[in-house]
Amino acid sequence: MQKRNNYIDWLKGFAIFTVVFGHCWMRDEALYWFIYRFHMVLFMTISGYLFNAKRGFKDFFFKKVNDFLLCFGF
Repeated sequence: MQKRNNYIDWLKGFAIFTVVFGHCWMRDEALYWFIYRFHMVLFMTISGYLFNAKRGFKDFFFKKVNDFLLCFGF
């Protein structure tokens, strides 16, 4: 059994918080747009990593960045 990675757990908690916070009405429009730009991407990236955690996070991250760049023709 693998040991749990506390950093991933904290990041997951932060991602869940930003998803809930991002979907709530906020008075500060600048903060709303800041959170809205990354909250779902962060949550889905962590979920994807945990779904297929055979590789390390660094390998997973760079593969996703490479896939993203190839998708847009870079």
